[in-house]
Amino acid sequence: MKKNEEKIEKEENITSSTLEKRRKITSAGYTMAMTALVLAFIIVINLLAGSLSTDVRTIDLTNGDIFTLTDVTKNYLNKLEKDVNIYLILEDITNRNDDLSRLLEVYDDASEHIVVSTVNPAQNPTFMENREYVSEGSIIVECGDRFRGVELSTMYVSSKDSATGNTSYYYDMEGQITSAIDYVVSEDIPKAYLLKSTTRDSFSSSLLTDIAKQNIDIESIEVSKDNPIPEDGDIVILDLPIADITNEEYEQITSFMDKGGSLLMFEHYNIPEDTYLTNIEKLLEKYNISVEYGAAIEANTSYMYNSQAYFGKPVLVKHEITQDLIDSETNLIVAMGDAINIGEERDGLTIEPLLTSTPKAYYKDASFKKGSASTSMTQLSTDPVGTFNYAVAVTDKISEEVSSKLVYISSYAFAKAEQFENLVGTGNAQFVVKCLQWLANQEETISIPMKSRTYSNLVYTINAQQRILYVIVIIIPAAVLAYGVYVWFRRRKR
Repeated sequence: MKKNEEKIEKEENITSSTLEKRRKITSAGYTMAMTALVLAFIIVINLLAGSLSTDVRTIDLTNGDIFTLTDVTKNYLNKLEKDVNIYLILEDITNRNDDLSRLLEVYDDASEHIVVSTVNPAQNPTFMENREYVSEGSIIVECGDRFRGVELSTMYVSSKDSATGNTSYYYDMEGQITSAIDYVVSEDIPKAYLLKSTTRDSFSSSLLTDIAKQNIDIESIEVSKDNPIPEDGDIVILDLPIADITNEEYEQITSFMDKGGSLLMFEHYNIPEDTYLTNIEKLLEKYNISVEYGAAIEANTSYMYNSQAYFGKPVLVKHEITQDLIDSETNLIVAMGDAINIGEERDGLTIEPLLTSTPKAYYKDASFKKGSASTSMTQLSTDPVGTFNYAVAVTDKISEEVSSKLVYISSYAFAKAEQFENLVGTGNAQFVVKCLQWLANQEETISIPMKSRTYSNLVYTINAQQRILYVIVIIIPAAVLAYGVYVWFRRRKR
């Protein structure tokens, strides 16, 4: 009996051991199978993720979304019909700019008509023979026989404010690349001539860059009897005169416009005393507009910057030039803007305001700027009050087929746009580019502002500053105090 019991116990131990081994084998097999399944799942997910476009598989957390294409570029690429090659010129991989390389991947994924590739000139020495030279790490954009080189240095922009000494840093990669694509696929590039003279102040360098990005070819020239405005010009730019234009310049400009040319004019904020702009005034009178070289001072605190009345926020009037800026709620600034008087329209002549003050603005006459009277901006009872024009657009229909255009801007804050970027960003530069597009009859708008590489301070109008002050100093403390009294009262009743 005892032997039978021992035999049964032994058989039970063997069965239990066998079952335990089987369970271990089954568990190990299950673990291996699940591990293989997870690995296969991870591999499939990685393969699927790798096939997705860059903007889908990556998240752009940069300041200014530098790796995210703007709607302007996306819409432009969606309508692109020609094949474009973008070549990254790179001999040494260590010289590659990671920011540019990542953005180029975004362009490659954004359109089937764009192909991005890397070229090593050392291995392919014939590549650069018939193309524009660019330095290491830069790109060449090409479509058919047209090409444009874009230097890496032009994609990283710095701008120094002469008033504060502060330097701002910007990315201009998207603006430069999209502009280059538009250049190589376009057949007609507008030409603008900037009249060069010692009697005129000059554009800011960043504004010239913005104009070039819009694919408006701009060139400085000196006009004389033997050197007229070239016939291939579409626009003449007269920037910030501190003295009158010459008789020859007047004749050249009027002749140019009578043939259907366009003119962009800016006004300087400080015309020297006893300076007479006879020819400029005669040119404006030809198109029924006039100025007094004073200053419209904004009195509406919702349209004033930094408690400075001569830094006004203009009202944008609906027009082909301003519509995109109105839609995007772009901020602009007018500094020491003169009032532009609009005369009666004649047959074929249309005059439209672009930028105005609010109805609360008041006007200081020319003596305010020239120093013949007190320089105080305080409003006097004798100062006219009303809505004043800061910029106007003129269309002169010369014949059924030919029209001439003029834009006059009475504030230097637009020709010197970079000096005011700390207040309104690139708004003023965008306005100037929009004016040139209208003057050149450019249908496609691809103006892409630079993206800040630094965090800028928030800038508010005086009225907004007061509202914020009331909320922080009065409303929030009062609410906290009221809640405290309420809690104290409830506890006391208990």
